[in-house]
Amino acid sequence: SSGINAEYGVCKKRQHLIKPHSSINVKVNFLPTIEKMSYTDYFYISPAGFPSQCVVKCVGRSSAPEIKLSADLLSFKYTELGTERKQYVTISNQSSVKTSYQIVLDSSESVFKVDNSCGTLDGKEERTIVVRFVPLNAVPYYKRITILLHRQEPIFLDLLGSGFTNEIRPARLVEADLSKFVEKVRTGLSVYPPELQTEILADEKITLNPGIPFQDQPPSSQFFSDVQMMTEGSTMHVTADIENIDFGRCRAFQKVHHKTVTVTNHTKGRVTAIWNDNPDSVFTVLPIECDIQPYKSASFRVNFHPRNPNQFYGANLECTTFYKSMRDAQLVNEETSCLSWSQSVYC
Repeated sequence: SSGINAEYGVCKKRQHLIKPHSSINVKVNFLPTIEKMSYTDYFYISPAGFPSQCVVKCVGRSSAPEIKLSADLLSFKYTELGTERKQYVTISNQSSVKTSYQIVLDSSESVFKVDNSCGTLDGKEERTIVVRFVPLNAVPYYKRITILLHRQEPIFLDLLGSGFTNEIRPARLVEADLSKFVEKVRTGLSVYPPELQTEILADEKITLNPGIPFQDQPPSSQFFSDVQMMTEGSTMHVTADIENIDFGRCRAFQKVHHKTVTVTNHTKGRVTAIWNDNPDSVFTVLPIECDIQPYKSASFRVNFHPRNPNQFYGANLECTTFYKSMRDAQLVNEETSCLSWSQSVYC
């Protein structure tokens, strides 16, 4: 018997009869309740009629799922409006423990879309996920999507791509732009628009304020994206004043209901904010596009027009914000290129 913990257990029959010069096997089960912990327990075997005891020490360590992605960044480069481009990423469970995952992305509202957004992976199982890029505007897009894992910290997948037309060709975002932009955040250069970065570096009188990139934040802070949870010294380029809009119960389902969301530009350059326009959605934003001056804000009206009564509606509206000069590839180069920012408002 054992009174230390319940992680180990023997079979239900606690008494056995052993014939002379023979042996029996007793099954010991190990059922840990907490992952990545070591357990120790003792069992005592007492022969009937004898005061002596035999002590059996059991030691074990619980394992946890180990989820890996075949790539942590996908770059779609230039993609013409009206077309789509596909790439593939493999999510694999490298442990023997079964686990579940969920990709936090509203494919109906985002320019990036995934299949198999949630599921369960058995031990040593892997699954291929198709990621599609369908640009709605001729602008550069960057988005870091979160993959939630059961009883583990989330992991992240970075997505890059630029939409273009014959008339408008924005700066092309490639894999190297992500690491370069993260370094610009660390040095404090990222708050300056591309057209000023060369002059800023050449001017020794200007003092830059180093920052902490979003990618360096703890996983929980990246997922919740709450300003109050960010590490002190974090660089916030563009923010929205609210992340959730609840329209509540709307009785007059033919009436358009609206609320306001404000986007603030914390950089020293002019930025452009563009909302993804989904004509099939009951949620719309006006204006769809707006330029925001340095250290200024712009308000957008979010409309809710339910089409049927007694029905629940929900959508994750996305706004892409970028330096205005990034809309013209001739105004930037490989060294001055900057990523865009993605703001999400769940309605």
